[in-house]
Amino acid sequence: QQLFEGIGSEDLRQKVKQVNLELQAMVEANRLSSAEKSDCLEELESKMAQVQEEIAKAEAEGKAKKVQALAKPLEVLKSTHLQVKAADPVSLPPLKNGDKIRQLRQKLGELERLEKATKTKGHASIDELKRLGERPELEEAALELERRARGWLESDEVFEQRLEANLRVGRAAPRGAGGYNVVSGGAKPATAKAKSTGTRNAFGALG
Repeated sequence: QQLFEGIGSEDLRQKVKQVNLELQAMVEANRLSSAEKSDCLEELESKMAQVQEEIAKAEAEGKAKKVQALAKPLEVLKSTHLQVKAADPVSLPPLKNGDKIRQLRQKLGELERLEKATKTKGHASIDELKRLGERPELEEAALELERRARGWLESDEVFEQRLEANLRVGRAAPRGAGGYNVVSGGAKPATAKAKSTGTRNAFGALG
């Protein structure tokens, strides 16, 4: 079903106005996260493309009044798109036990490099084997702390951003002096991805 099927130009103008006001309030209140900003821009671009298609169709049919009526909503959408694009995303809340998660990930990164080094040289000392034997327990501990740090209904995308931001705190140190890599298996993906409702509610007005 097309976006504008069954609604008049006045209805469309009111719906676009409502969306613009809601998004503007979110931008001014600094309530858009990085993921929400990306979703918002994608939605706006999709809506603009649909309006432009309707305008092109109306022009081909010689419906000048409809073209004129659709021009204003398109300008509003373009203006909102520019405003959202220029907005700074809100900082995400820090992870609970973020320091412990960083320490565990640092140790796991060191073990990952140690494992690669032992494979390269073809052997490992008793001490190295002992250290590598600690890896499963450290991975389990890191995953459990990350599970506890995850917000209720928090989407995979937002949680990954928070994890990455937490890990970046420890990357100031050189890699040879305790720096680390993010190892695989950092966070268990959710079986059902929960979407942020802020921008979804705003665009719901357009259908």
